[in-house]
Amino acid sequence: MNFSRIRQLGHSPNFKTFHLFHPFLLESDRTMNCPYCDSVNLRHSRFRSADIVHYLLLRRPVRCRTCQERSYVGLSQYRRLIRESKLKREASKASQAS
Repeated sequence: MNFSRIRQLGHSPNFKTFHLFHPFLLESDRTMNCPYCDSVNLRHSRFRSADIVHYLLLRRPVRCRTCQERSYVGLSQYRRLIRESKLKREASKASQAS
């Protein structure tokens, strides 16, 4: 493994190894797509008792609005999804009010 490029970026050699064990930390830059149909139309899904393991791994359930399949995304993506849905809801309320 070539650590010279990592050192140039100002990270220690363990930076890459750390992220291999914690892939959810790198998910914030990715777009959220359904793993089944590749749609971007996702919404948050309800908590189930079987989700406890995923919650401990900082993953949250989402459901695709196109194919209705359920999957999991990292915490940073989930927060972004919640923030985007809140903005859409506020925009629709503002358009209905005017």
